[in-house]
Amino acid sequence: MNFQILLAALPLLASLCNGQSSFASHGYDQLCPAKNGQEVEIEPGLFVTYHCDQASPTSVRAVGHYARNPDDCILGCEQSDGCVGSMWSARPGSACSLVEHSSQPELRSRTRVVYMSYRRAEESEAPSCPEAPSCPEAPECPEAPECPEAPECPEADCGTQIEACENNSQLLQNSLNTCQAGEDAWQKKQNGLNQCPTKDNKTVTHGNWTYKIYCNKRTRGFTQLRLTADGFDDCLDACSADSRCKAVHYIVNWETPCKLLASVNRNLEPQLSETVQIAAVPTRPK
Repeated sequence: MNFQILLAALPLLASLCNGQSSFASHGYDQLCPAKNGQEVEIEPGLFVTYHCDQASPTSVRAVGHYARNPDDCILGCEQSDGCVGSMWSARPGSACSLVEHSSQPELRSRTRVVYMSYRRAEESEAPSCPEAPSCPEAPECPEAPECPEAPECPEADCGTQIEACENNSQLLQNSLNTCQAGEDAWQKKQNGLNQCPTKDNKTVTHGNWTYKIYCNKRTRGFTQLRLTADGFDDCLDACSADSRCKAVHYIVNWETPCKLLASVNRNLEPQLSETVQIAAVPTRPK
């Protein structure tokens, strides 16, 4: 009877083994060979380096550990005393092993195994993001000079009074123009600030082109096409209309904030900027 029960259980045991092998192979294939030799931050401050088709020597203690994926495997190592690295294996047996040693062991070649070393970054390594800019206040318009009332005077003085009133009228017009220019500049700056953070890492469409927005970042490897005083939306419209424009930097606090770019390195992600600016990059090359 016991023998018959064992025979009946064999298909179930085979399916469990196949399932474990499949999930272990999936975890290995996600890392190797694509991330071989790379250091990747899997959570804030925790960096892992992947060594494909390498393992610790058999003389070094390795303890099996249950983990759902390679990230869980290295997290288990970080939380275990004396663990210097983890191994994820697509071979039959335990998928995750924790390597216990006084230092990083000298690795040996072993197919379908990835050795993962880790380090915890110091606080000083965390990139500092630029402080959020304070919202500028709307400029105050200068008080317009009052046109003096015409005094009761002889008719001979009327020409002088008219000239003085016309001069004051011109001063009033100049003050109005200054106020309008200041208000336009403030509205333009405010519109640029309002793009972030709501549109960060999202797309917007202008003309026939769709752009991805990066707040407080700039592209790398760029060359400048030209600078204009356009507002944010007009700046993207200008880039869409010019076949030479490959991307946009919008520097909020500049008098001419719209920078059209003649070239960018699309292979590199935009990096943090020390100035308050927005990078807008077409989702497909122009």
